[in-house]
Amino acid sequence: MAISISDLIGYAFKSMLHSKMRTTLTLIAIIIGISMLIVLFGLSGGMKLSVSKKLSTFGPHSIAVSPINIKTATMMARMMPTMGKLFESDYNRIKMVSGIDIIMKVISGRTNVIYQNSKNIYYTVGVEPGKMQKILTNLEIDKGRFLNNQDVYSALLGHDIAESGFDKSIQVGSIINIENKSFRVVGILKEVGNDMLQTDNSIFVPEKTAKDLLSYELLPNEISSIRIKVNKNYDVESVADNINQVLLLSHHVTESDKDFSIITPKSINQKIDSVLGIITTFVGLISIIALVIGAVGTANTIYMGVIERTREIGTLRAVGMRSKDIVMLFLFEAGLLGIIGGIVGIILGYLILYIFNWAGVLVSFNLQIGLIGFFVSIVVAAIAGYFPSRKAGKLSPTVALRYE
Repeated sequence: MAISISDLIGYAFKSMLHSKMRTTLTLIAIIIGISMLIVLFGLSGGMKLSVSKKLSTFGPHSIAVSPINIKTATMMARMMPTMGKLFESDYNRIKMVSGIDIIMKVISGRTNVIYQNSKNIYYTVGVEPGKMQKILTNLEIDKGRFLNNQDVYSALLGHDIAESGFDKSIQVGSIINIENKSFRVVGILKEVGNDMLQTDNSIFVPEKTAKDLLSYELLPNEISSIRIKVNKNYDVESVADNINQVLLLSHHVTESDKDFSIITPKSINQKIDSVLGIITTFVGLISIIALVIGAVGTANTIYMGVIERTREIGTLRAVGMRSKDIVMLFLFEAGLLGIIGGIVGIILGYLILYIFNWAGVLVSFNLQIGLIGFFVSIVVAAIAGYFPSRKAGKLSPTVALRYE
C-alpha cells in the first residue's frame, strides 16, 4: 500500500492538530533556535562591519607609535597614564627611517574647556597643522577650515563637541576657553562616528600650543604619540619593523619588556580577528544549544505521537501499509515541524534585526545565514524524528492492535 504526498501532508497536519499544545511548544523551540541563530550572527556581522569601518579611518598606509605596550598592558594599565614615554629624540630618530612619507607629532590629554559659562572635560589633541589633513585623511570640514601653520590659539572642533558638548552649540568664530586660555574656533569637522580616534569628541589645536596647555602633565620634550604615513612604494610592515628596531635601541629595551607599541593595519586586524573569532564561537555555541533544545522537543513530540497512536499504527499495518511507509508518516511530520518552525524563525529573526537596525544598531542582513538556518531546522527536525519514526515502523501489527 503506497502512500501519496497529499496523504503524508494530511496525516501530519492531523497529528499536529491532535496534540496542539505539544506541537506549539516544539515549534516555539525551533523558532527560537532559528531566530536566535539569525539575530546573533546578524549582530556579530554588524559588529564586524562596525570594526571594519573604524579600521578604515586609520588608513591602509598608516602607522601609529604609542608609549604603551598594548600586548602586555592590562585593561587597567591602559586607562592609567602611559607606561613608557616618547620624546622629540624618538621622533627625530624615526623620521630617518626609509619609507616614511609624512611623520607627525601628537600631543594629547584631558583639558578643562569652558564655553559661555558651561564647563566640560574633553581631549585636546595637538597636531602639526600642515600635516594633519595628509595623515588623518578621513577628516572632512563641515564649517570653516582646517588649522594652518599661522594658527596659534585656534581650535578645530569635533562634530559632537560643537553640536551638543555644551549648553549652546558652538559656531565658527566662537571663543572657547581651554585651561584658562582663549581659543577662536576656526572650523568644525563633519561627523565621523565612533572611530578609533574618538574624533567627534576631540578638540584639535596646533601642536606647539598643546605643549603649553599640557605642560603640567608632560615632561620637557615629551610627546604623546607619533602618526606616520608610509610611502605607497614601501611595505607598511617592513617600515614598522624598522621603526621597532630603532625604538628598541633608543629605549634600551628588548621585545619582551618594551614600553611602546607600533600599530599598523595588520596588527589591528589581528587583534580584531582574535576578538571576533571568540565572539563568533560563542554565538555558534548558543545557537547550537538552542537548536538542540528544538531537536529534543521534536523527538519528544514524535515519540509521544508514536505511543499515543500505537493502535492506529497497528490498524494501518493490518490493512497493508508497509513499515517504511509508517516511518515516512512520522518522519514527514518531524520534517514539517522543521519547515514551519524554520520559516517562522527566519521571519522573526530578520524582523528582530530590522528593529535593531531601526534603533540605530549596526547589523548584517545575511540571507545566506537565513538559508542555512532553514536547512538546519529541517535536517535537525528530521534527524530528531528519525529514531521514534523507526520505532513506529518496527511495531508488530499484532502487538500494536493489542496496545491499550
